[in-house]
Order: sequence, then C-alpha cells, then structure tokens
Amino acid sequence: MLTKIQPRRIAALLASMAMAATCSAGSAAPQSGGNFQKNQVPLAGAAQKYEKLVVQARKMSFTLDFGKLRDAYRQSGQFKRAAETAAIQLPLIYEAISEDDYKRCLEVVDSYLRADFMSMEAHIAGIRCSSQYQALEREDFHLYMVGGLIDSIERSGDGQTVETAYKTLNFAESKGFLLLKGYEITGRWVEQHGTAFVDRMEVREPGTGRRHSLYFDISGQSLVKSPAQSAR
Repeated sequence: MLTKIQPRRIAALLASMAMAATCSAGSAAPQSGGNFQKNQVPLAGAAQKYEKLVVQARKMSFTLDFGKLRDAYRQSGQFKRAAETAAIQLPLIYEAISEDDYKRCLEVVDSYLRADFMSMEAHIAGIRCSSQYQALEREDFHLYMVGGLIDSIERSGDGQTVETAYKTLNFAESKGFLLLKGYEITGRWVEQHGTAFVDRMEVREPGTGRRHSLYFDISGQSLVKSPAQSAR
C-alpha cells in the first residue's frame, strides 16, 4: 500500500521548497561532488530499461517496483541533468503557484517531468496544482508517484545508522521524504565514512518532539553538497 500523503504537509513542503528556490534564483547550478563520477558511463541497456519502467509508472501500474525504477534512473545517467533542470523549472513553478495560476503550474510541471521524470519536487508541486485546478486524475497520478517514491526510500533502510542509511537520489528527495513524514529538519551535515558519503540530518520527531539524527546514503547521488552547506 502506497503512503498516504497529507495535504497540510504538501503545503508546508511547497512553502519550504519555494523559499529555497527563491534564495537560489540566479545562482549557478550546484556542482556534483563526493565520489560521484561526473563522466560515469551509463550501464548498457539501462536507458531502455528506465524508459520501460517510466511507461509503467505513467500508467500507474500497481505492480511497478519503485526500487527498480530508482535504480534504473541512477544507472541510465538521467540524473545528471537533475540539478540544471531544477534550477530552471522550480522558480517558474513557484511563481505560478504564487500567482494562483495552476494551469501554468501544470504546464511547467509537465515540462519539468519530460526532462526529469523522477523529480519528487515536480510531483509534489503537481499534487498541489492539480488539486487547485480540479484535475483529479492528474492529482491521483502525482500522489501515486510521490507515495511510491516515499515507500521505496523507506524500504531502502531505516536511517538509524550509517550502515542502514536510507538511499535517496538527491538532497531534495531526502528533504521531501522527511517533511512529508512530518519531521522538522534542524541541521544537516555531509560526512565521509570510509568510501561512503552520508547525509546526517538532525530532525525533530512529529508528536514527541524528540531530536535525533537520521542518515541518508548519498554515495551515488547526482548532487552532493559540501559539509559547509548545512540545512537552511
């Protein structure tokens, strides 16, 4: 069963992402780092495998393995343009939302997903704009995608230790996962443990208010920020 996404958390996450997009507007796209190989050659046949899985996702297949979809995305090399795409499209999405122009928002979301189908940020914006525009089938599709991505991250680990860290595609996905689960992010550090790189997120639990750290394996991410770039 896919995770049920709560509307109030969607609104809070969109506000957070919009602020981040505003702060980064006009700045250069972030560069890859960590042990990510910028010129890494995609695995043979990975692009075709990824596209086949995307077709299943667009049909909202309930037999789709989101873990395999995420792995195929990494292996295909599609993620290499994620940061550049986000830098262009996210400000346009949040501008449309701020102006209550939800038709234009959905048009930009479509453009974004053609370039980077796995963007959790684009799908989250799609949920909000589809709901406001009364495009219920579109809303169901974006809910399906975000729920599947969240469930896939949860199955990848428990986040309690470096060894059992969650695996995510990028920082935006890690942040979206935490905020949609109701956590408040109070700090972020990138750490190296042997050959592995992890994002250590200090969080406050919903309900209890307990503070502790959760770990995300970012060794294969398309974007790894430097340790100096803590969560804002």
